[in-house]
Amino acid sequence: LAGGIYTSLEGSYESNYGTIKSAWTADKGRMTSFKATIPANTSATVYIPVNDTVADFGCCDGAIFQGITTRNGRRTAQYEVVSGTYEFTIGTSLNVK
Repeated sequence: LAGGIYTSLEGSYESNYGTIKSAWTADKGRMTSFKATIPANTSATVYIPVNDTVADFGCCDGAIFQGITTRNGRRTAQYEVVSGTYEFTIGTSLNVK
């Protein structure tokens, strides 16, 4: 489940390039949104855990879907992003355990 009883989490990291931020929300153990902020003049790879079916999944302009891959032993949707803020909305077909 997405963080057990937690319904949201956010954090940040002070990198050599600026502040990297991420946050997620969940409802009934399923991730419902993920937000990432990438510092100026930087790019990143975003991995979002997914179930066997990838449907009802949305993002914003600028995030480039690279496909489904395995990351840390989990099936994930992989996106390439450049500096900016990206907000992914996730339907009931995706969850985090």
